[in-house]
Amino acid sequence: MKVCRNHLIPWQDKKYRMSKWPLILFRLLALALLMTIGSQVYADSSSILPRFVTREDGQRHPYYNLTTISSKLPVQTKFFPERQGGIVFFQSTNQKKIPLFYLLHSGRYKANTLLLHSTWPVLHQKSEIYLPYEMLQEFSRRFFPNQADWSSGYTLTWRTTNQIKPDQPVTATPRKGSDLSSSPPHTTESFIIILDAGHGGKDPGAIFRNRRKNALIQEKDITLDYTQALALHLRKHFPGVKVFLTRNKDTFIDLHERTQIANQIASKHGKAIFISLHVNSSISSRTNGLEIFFLSPNPSNETIRFRKLDRYQNIGNSDQEMGTAEFYLLNAYIISESRKLAGMVASGLRDEIGGSVKMRGIKQADFIVLRGSLMPAVLVELGFLSNSKDRNKLTSKRYRNQIVHALGEALLRYLKVPAKSDSRKKADIS
Repeated sequence: MKVCRNHLIPWQDKKYRMSKWPLILFRLLALALLMTIGSQVYADSSSILPRFVTREDGQRHPYYNLTTISSKLPVQTKFFPERQGGIVFFQSTNQKKIPLFYLLHSGRYKANTLLLHSTWPVLHQKSEIYLPYEMLQEFSRRFFPNQADWSSGYTLTWRTTNQIKPDQPVTATPRKGSDLSSSPPHTTESFIIILDAGHGGKDPGAIFRNRRKNALIQEKDITLDYTQALALHLRKHFPGVKVFLTRNKDTFIDLHERTQIANQIASKHGKAIFISLHVNSSISSRTNGLEIFFLSPNPSNETIRFRKLDRYQNIGNSDQEMGTAEFYLLNAYIISESRKLAGMVASGLRDEIGGSVKMRGIKQADFIVLRGSLMPAVLVELGFLSNSKDRNKLTSKRYRNQIVHALGEALLRYLKVPAKSDSRKKADIS
């Protein structure tokens, strides 16, 4: 049977097929080109989605799993379990590695040579480490503006043609009860309060002699009385918080030895804060009021603190680069937390006795007991023995109880520890 060519469909026609081969080849080449470009784009960029964390105040913030980062981006990581911190090396297009040093549960980090701060800390949960968006966004803005793309909301897209072998998943040893949450509140199980009564023994401190009453008022006696009263108040209203005193009787303790005692306690028991109580004096009897001090940073203080950190926390035994970075991070943390603690102490004292005593404010000073401390530390000058009004208050039970109550409330707010229901009652310590 003869088939008419007019009845053939176009694809069955040989001449038609031959005329369309150039178009077919063009389409195949175009498809291959698109696939090549697509694979190159896929190879040159990696996107990482965040996980959101909600803080106690209701604010939400995106976090990125470090294991995911190390598997998708050109980074190398190293974690130091004994230091509870690590390093992430990000590689740029010119093969240069930029280090980011971090500590768990801290928002302070070192990016290359810069000390920076994130309001959201590094977190960990079930052996996984999470870096906050605020930290990564600032880091990439400074060092990788042409590679890190945050245009798609909180999705991190990293463009690079330089690929290095990803590290093994980064793991951390979780602390007991750890969870993926914002900066965890300090707990009674992890915090120590160290109280230091200024002077003592052969060192009376400031003195006032009342010749008419043949009475001698000495700073060492006032500070010991206030410190013992504060310790009793804290132990009563902060169940589980351990309170230590550098001296519990009229003995002389060298200034350097005081910080050594405090650092040994902190090294043995864990996190700690240090509060030193003193009484002031002036050549002018008009000078009066209450002052709060924390350490002023300077190179000499950093040198002393580094030596002490190396002694008590074995920084020198860690990787040298991480050890140096950790020192600067811890030093910045101590100063920052000391400033925060001083602010809360000042606020508590102002609320309690601000109307009756002059508040001279928060100041920075290079006191030895602050300089050698490896923890948040403040020094409180309770008043001036040389001023009659301050002197009468300092020797009164009512003023002492007000100071003790105010300091207790300030420490409660700083530690974020729930106290007994009667803790907000006025302290009445005989």
